[in-house]
Amino acid sequence: MTEFKLGLNTSFALNRWPLPEEWIGIIADDLGVKYVQLYTDMLDPVLVSEPHWRRVAGQIRDLARAKGVEICGSGSGAIPHQTNFLLHPDPELRLDFINWYRAMIDLTAAMGAPSAGLYLGALSMADIADSARKRQLLAEYVAIMADLSRHARDQGLKYLLVEPMSIPREYPSTIAETREIYARLKDALALPVYLNLDVGHLNLISADPEDRDPYAWIRELGADCRVLHLQQTDIVSSPHWPFTAEHNTRGVVEAERILSCVEATGVEEIYLIMELFFKPFGATDEIVLRSMRESVNYWQQALVKRQQL
Repeated sequence: MTEFKLGLNTSFALNRWPLPEEWIGIIADDLGVKYVQLYTDMLDPVLVSEPHWRRVAGQIRDLARAKGVEICGSGSGAIPHQTNFLLHPDPELRLDFINWYRAMIDLTAAMGAPSAGLYLGALSMADIADSARKRQLLAEYVAIMADLSRHARDQGLKYLLVEPMSIPREYPSTIAETREIYARLKDALALPVYLNLDVGHLNLISADPEDRDPYAWIRELGADCRVLHLQQTDIVSSPHWPFTAEHNTRGVVEAERILSCVEATGVEEIYLIMELFFKPFGATDEIVLRSMRESVNYWQQALVKRQQL
């Protein structure tokens, strides 16, 4: 039987509750959740100076332990996602993003968390049109990750994560691409690597209908998945809606079906991490906590039915 570990990442707290005592208090006391993935936009390891992020990382580590919260890892946020990141065509600029990733590993270690990763990068329009150039960049990416994995191992991390995306330039974006790059990373890295799937990251322009099916992604790749991002989605975009009654009637993600699909893969343990976005329009701030409570309750009820809570 799969052990499900329900949690969330800190995307909901961005610039609303920036202090560790605020967001950890909400997660532990208000939402009653134990597992948390730090969204690095909360504490960007390059925008924030190292002395400052090390101080805050220590606060996060100590407060989480005091509250019985487990920081299960860090995940690259929206800031690096706006760049070409580790697939940048300029090798000197790519080196800066490699150093960003190295700093994320250091931040993760300072929090006492076991994993880091997620976004791989985006190919430029020119590079995706050139098959030889694409192969070269992906080979260089594997070598980059091999080097970063040695640093992660030396810093005490247990594993790294890679997250599939939704458009061809943001690699990998299909089940086949994910399977291929994951196999290469497994062979090259100095510590384990796992997938961080997202039920809303679907390739809507793929010729293969399974690439547009969240349940197919789990069925085909779930055995190698350590973290599953949860969002409500309508398969038109990746809106990262909360699991409220309003959005559940519009979306396609059903908790019990997701849990059954994961369990069928035979995976022994998985973090179910809600990644919910609340764009700052109008009265959005007023509904964030209410929507989070409803979303947590929705998944807790599904787990109770399976005697997992």
